[in-house]
Amino acid sequence: MHRTEILTNTMQAKHKRKYKKNRRSAGEGTVRIRSGAFHLQYRDNDGVLRSTKLCSKDDVHFSVTCEAVRRIADQRLAAILLVTHPEKVQSDCRVSEFWSDIYLPWAAEINPKVGEPNLRPSTLEGYKQIWAQHLKNHFSDVRLRDYKTASATAFLTHLARSQGRNTIAHIRSLMSGIFTRAVKRGYIEINPVSNAGVDGKTARPKKTGHYSLKESLSILAALADYAECQLVMALSFFWGLRPSEIRGLKWEDFCEEPSDKCAVCISGDWEIDVAHVHVRRAIDKLGNITGLKTDESEQPLPLMIPVAMPLHIWKEQCDSPSSGWLFQTKNGTPANLRDWVRTKIRPALRANGLNWKGLYAGRRGAATMLLQLTGNALASQQLLRHKPGSGVTARHYLKALPDALLAGTKLVEEAVQKALATDNRIGD
Repeated sequence: MHRTEILTNTMQAKHKRKYKKNRRSAGEGTVRIRSGAFHLQYRDNDGVLRSTKLCSKDDVHFSVTCEAVRRIADQRLAAILLVTHPEKVQSDCRVSEFWSDIYLPWAAEINPKVGEPNLRPSTLEGYKQIWAQHLKNHFSDVRLRDYKTASATAFLTHLARSQGRNTIAHIRSLMSGIFTRAVKRGYIEINPVSNAGVDGKTARPKKTGHYSLKESLSILAALADYAECQLVMALSFFWGLRPSEIRGLKWEDFCEEPSDKCAVCISGDWEIDVAHVHVRRAIDKLGNITGLKTDESEQPLPLMIPVAMPLHIWKEQCDSPSSGWLFQTKNGTPANLRDWVRTKIRPALRANGLNWKGLYAGRRGAATMLLQLTGNALASQQLLRHKPGSGVTARHYLKALPDALLAGTKLVEEAVQKALATDNRIGD
């Protein structure tokens, strides 16, 4: 039977794969396929041959030598080695080796109970960029056990000369995450980055922009020829949806009935007495369908007139679908909003002398406008679906949609109607 030996030594940078006929020792294993599934065979401390299932065979895991199966086998064998031979784990492992051999596989590992990887794909891509740009050369041949808090502080302080506060925070977060994982795996005893930081002041991040109601209406008017883009911006301006949430919307997420006639509300114990939408998923920049950022993000949002208007127009142009992606390509896949921003939205704004501040500026503007109209920060907090002061409040208070948000959205509708009375360009 065709087989491959996976020799996992967590102290080495390269995964070594060899075909062997001799007896396996601890730290070595064989991947075999049996009954439509891949199994790892290895020997324990007593020399007893044992076997553990890795995964079922499918289009991704298709052979004993493919990358996906090899990665799972490496992770499993490394975990076995940690338990059975901790002295091997606590040897001279380099930071770069730990990053490639342990941290990256852990980040992409999917817990079947959760159905999601330990790190979101978009987060992992950002970390890979940080590693390549800032950390790869810094750590070079440094060993985990030799890295000190003073070294991390000196490095971050030097970065402060060229990088802003937020960038440094992201870099430090990844550094700390790597060493935290090393502590949990038994490679080192203390995380040297825990008490590290910039020794001095850092440059303040640039202020984030937001759209005012007047700017929002002007942008919607400039996009009169693009119903889909009008709707995208309206979802950002008036509902404060994240770009990933806008991209993840489906037609079936919208309900024209109150909660007692909505299956989603009934199953989720939500209460809302007007037409509404359920934000239930997100699609990141890489096209991965993910869960929402927090549990609180799942609360329903009331359907307001400034959203309902472009939604109705777009639905008619799409031949009134009842299911499928709200914004999709000809192939039926979710549309890439960044392409629309580049080819339609920004050119239209430029032609009308309007500034583009990004989709997130709409989210910030929605919260600011609601606060100005209501004087109640709670309405803005609920619109953005942020976590309240405590977990208890989030679990019990958010189930029934707050009166503050309903009152606030009605005020938004009134403000839009008054603005349209003097500027009717959106409907042209």
